[in-house]
Amino acid sequence: MKHNSLPSSQSQHRTHLHNQNKQQQQKQMDTRHIERKNNDYQLSIKSSEDDYMKMALTKVRKSNVTHNEDLLRRQGTWMWNMK
Repeated sequence: MKHNSLPSSQSQHRTHLHNQNKQQQQKQMDTRHIERKNNDYQLSIKSSEDDYMKMALTKVRKSNVTHNEDLLRRQGTWMWNMK
């Protein structure tokens, strides 16, 4: 017959500390996840308001500069960039 014994107080204390540590880590991870989403959104907003980037994109769109066709064919992108 097998008897179930109670765990020692030290073992219970270690288990309790381990569980507290896991809960604390989970809360920190959740907070970082929320902050990361907010930071990514703020970076997106800031980049869309950047005048330098707006001007650079306008110049790129107006430019006729292209890449070497032989290079593009070797890379496999020529199908998508045919004139």
